[in-house]
Amino acid sequence: MSAELELRWLKIEKTKGTVRRFVEFCKNDVKEQAKEDAFDLEKYQDAVKLIMTKLDKSPLVEKMFSPEQLKAEQQKKAEDAVAEEAVAVKTVEEEAHNNAN
Repeated sequence: MSAELELRWLKIEKTKGTVRRFVEFCKNDVKEQAKEDAFDLEKYQDAVKLIMTKLDKSPLVEKMFSPEQLKAEQQKKAEDAVAEEAVAVKTVEEEAHNNAN
């Protein structure tokens, strides 16, 4: 039986986001891998299931790199930079005051 038929349980239409792209990759990749002499379909299927489980439990890549998330990270960096600069200015002012006395 062909490797492609053995992965018939792997339904693209039942997935979304990162998992969907991974399933699409596997559907194509298994055809190439099956041409190798040392290909073990059972191990391949186990690996696919494991990775799909991990992807389902992880935050979506789309959310991790969404425009809103990137904007929030940039805002946080800007706020941190302002806070660091304020500390540096205060330190310089304190040193100037101490040197004047």
